Amino acid sequence: MQYDLTLRDYIRVFQKRMWLIIALPVLAAILAYTLSPTPDVVYRAEGRLRASYRDSLTRALTTGSFYYRERGDYLQTHTQVLTSREVVKDVAVRLGLLPAGVSEAELTGEIDYLDTLQALSGAFQAEPVPDTSIIDVVAEHAEPETAILWVNTLIDTYAERRGYDANRQAIEKVRYIEGRIAALEADLDDAGRQLSDFVKANADSIGFSPDVTVATQSRISEVAADLDLVEQQLALVDAALVSENPTSIVILQRFSSLATQTGRQMAALEVQRQRGEELLTYQSVDSPEVRDIYAQVAATLGVLREALAAEQAGLRRQVGQLRGTLLDMSTNDLTFSRLEGNLALVRAAYQQLQADYQQARLEEAAKITEVVVIERAVSAAELPVEGKSVYAIVAALFGILVAMVVALLIESLDTSIGAIEDVEALLDLPVIGTIPPLDREGIIEVAKSIDPGIVDLPSFEYMSTLAVHFQPQSPVAEAYRVLRTNLDLLRSQHGGNVILLTSAVVGEGKTTTCANLGAVFAQMGRRTLIVGSDMRRPSVHRSFGLRKDPGLADVVLTGMPWKEAVRGVDDMLLGELSTAVVMHTPGLDKLSVLPSGMNPANPVELLASAPMKALIDELRDAFDIVLIDAAPVLLVADSTVLAKMVDGVLLLYEVGRAGRDVLRRAKHDLEKASSEIWGIILNDVKAEALNRLAGSPYYYQYTYAPRSTERRLPWLGQRHESTGVEAPDFVEQFTAVEPDERTKSEKDAKQVNLRS
Repeated sequence: MQYDLTLRDYIRVFQKRMWLIIALPVLAAILAYTLSPTPDVVYRAEGRLRASYRDSLTRALTTGSFYYRERGDYLQTHTQVLTSREVVKDVAVRLGLLPAGVSEAELTGEIDYLDTLQALSGAFQAEPVPDTSIIDVVAEHAEPETAILWVNTLIDTYAERRGYDANRQAIEKVRYIEGRIAALEADLDDAGRQLSDFVKANADSIGFSPDVTVATQSRISEVAADLDLVEQQLALVDAALVSENPTSIVILQRFSSLATQTGRQMAALEVQRQRGEELLTYQSVDSPEVRDIYAQVAATLGVLREALAAEQAGLRRQVGQLRGTLLDMSTNDLTFSRLEGNLALVRAAYQQLQADYQQARLEEAAKITEVVVIERAVSAAELPVEGKSVYAIVAALFGILVAMVVALLIESLDTSIGAIEDVEALLDLPVIGTIPPLDREGIIEVAKSIDPGIVDLPSFEYMSTLAVHFQPQSPVAEAYRVLRTNLDLLRSQHGGNVILLTSAVVGEGKTTTCANLGAVFAQMGRRTLIVGSDMRRPSVHRSFGLRKDPGLADVVLTGMPWKEAVRGVDDMLLGELSTAVVMHTPGLDKLSVLPSGMNPANPVELLASAPMKALIDELRDAFDIVLIDAAPVLLVADSTVLAKMVDGVLLLYEVGRAGRDVLRRAKHDLEKASSEIWGIILNDVKAEALNRLAGSPYYYQYTYAPRSTERRLPWLGQRHESTGVEAPDFVEQFTAVEPDERTKSEKDAKQVNLRS
């Protein structure tokens, strides 16, 4: 609930609560002076950092207009990080206040560590210098040397930390490449050693090239040919050894490849063979000399055979070795190629990594310096010490402020409760709802944001009262929901769902309350109908952008089915409301409106007719809740006529608009009509109005006539034409004015003087 207090109200409240305004500051001053300790001398040392903002071209282009704002945030970030826990922990380690390498678990587990860190953190302050990139860093301590040491250690630690953070990528890249180079050097040594050991172990069986393989194959062919020749010669020698006449065997002259000794033996054998053939020309085979020659030939052949057999074995071994070498050569060549390729790959990677390392070193050399120490602390200034009296004065001033706030709060609570109790005691009826003033400007802004063209509509003056639709979270909307809840409780007690809303005089907000109350019932999912029975000044249809005819008068007079006259959300969309406005808050699909319709000649007789009663009975069964917007009670008889047909009546009262006797008269007229008044709704509740409600006598002038055809909307500053109706001749004018303002012509009119 919201109240507007005048200067006179404030003075009255403070006079009434003078004991509180005096006692609380005095007590606060005494406690502050007694309990505050004598302050110690504190020294402050100050240093300065310059924070540079560096950014890439891409980031600068993408941030666009946010670049300067982001730069300001960047400087604030430096200020916050400078005194953060991690930085202060590094400072504490450097100062020796915490052990090096202390973990987070150890830090949180040791209370002494936490106290040290908290005390050190509280000694530091950082603040950016306006319109610069400089940050002032301050440290306070009871000893000037310690303050200087602390502030210098902080700015040095932060500068180094930011330097590492700004160049983290380049530094970590160099470290990574150094580690990879060391690993590749080991891999390179290992690959070279493996290749060398393999070559040493398999030097004879490695081809190294296709020519070596071809040469080995050619060598195998040559040795095989020599072996074949030796075997042929050995066959001839064996044949000669078994022959009866060895001298007749022709020994081939192809022993040049034999050893020297064998060659000499063959030469001697040839001589003996020729001599044996000569002897046979004149001697027989059995002659001693011929046999002696045969024996020598046989002995020589035996020696020759041994030589040939040895050579045959040697050539066979050589052929086997060459063939084994050729077989191993293919396998060893593959292994050699693999080891050689691996060595080449490792060497290439090593060379590329060396190039990357040089580039990384260049990048590391071009370091980004984000934070530079521009002024180190060399001295510490003594801070002025505020004594106990200063604390007492500050506490007293604060106590006065608190006492004033408490006094206003108590008075505000007392005022709201007293006003409600005053109305309930006056009428012996419960107050079931208190509605605060509408925030017209806020509603207009919301409506403009939804549909800018809505403010130009002729009916926007009435639409702007739908607080529950445009501002569903506002205090006014919450007040209507409370009213809905209280009304449901009353319905459960009394029964029925047709409720009449009326007021004592004009302008108390009954139509606004009816429209908002119907909207909150619809938002709850209830099938809700608002009936516009005020046929002299019909306006409820304008709150939803609808036409007023056909309507209630057409249904009662012409017999038109009421379903054809009832308007729903489809008609709102086809009317003045846009889809965005209708869909702003859900619930209007459950709301229906029956406008007043055409202007009847005698509204009272129309409303008192049997068709009207039958219509209300039908509407009672067709809807969950039916709200009837009726004319003021004291101006015309419309409300008292309808009050007999409905289930309950709600009397709306704007606090301060009418006096006590006006409310009593309105209640009395309704009770004479045998109506059941369920309760009172206080509208536009403000502290000033509540104060007037219990105040002096008032005189009121009541006139009930159509609105002017031209109205100015003060909150929009523009004019529009409205569809007002002409006042019928039978409308009575009720007049009540202040005595000193009465004129002779006014005295001739019917007057109602109400004094509260």
